[in-house]
Amino acid sequence: MDGMNRDEIKARIYSKIDELPTLPLVLPKLLRTLENRNSNVRTVADVISNDPALSSKLLKVANSAYYGFPSEITSLQRAVALLGFNMVRSLALSMSVIDSITGGGKLRSFSEEDLWVHSLVVATLMQEISQKTGNP
Repeated sequence: MDGMNRDEIKARIYSKIDELPTLPLVLPKLLRTLENRNSNVRTVADVISNDPALSSKLLKVANSAYYGFPSEITSLQRAVALLGFNMVRSLALSMSVIDSITGGGKLRSFSEEDLWVHSLVVATLMQEISQKTGNP
C-alpha cells in the first residue's frame, strides 16, 4: 500500500469488506442482546465488535450516502446509536441470510424459483402465526 493516500487505502479496504464472512455465532448473541431491555448502545456494540465482518459492514452502511450523516462514523457505538436497534437487527439478519445463500461471497448453486417458493411459504406461515397469536 506504499504510495497510496488515506482515501485510496480506505476505498481498497471497503472494496474487500463484502468478502469477509459473518460469523454465525455472533448473530444469536446479538439478537438476545437486542431483545434484552437492559441492553444499551455499548452492550450491543460490544457484541458486534466480536465479529470483524459484521463490524465493518455496519460501519460501511452507517457511512453510506443513503444515511448522509455529516461526518464519518468510525465507532460501532455511534453507528448503533445512529442506526438504531431495529436497523442493526435487520442488517445483521440480512447479512447472515446473504452469507448463507452466497457462501460468504461465492455464489452457491441454488434455484431462484425454489428460493422464491420457500420465501413465500415462510411469509405465509409467519402471517398465520402472527394472526393466531394476536401479534400484528
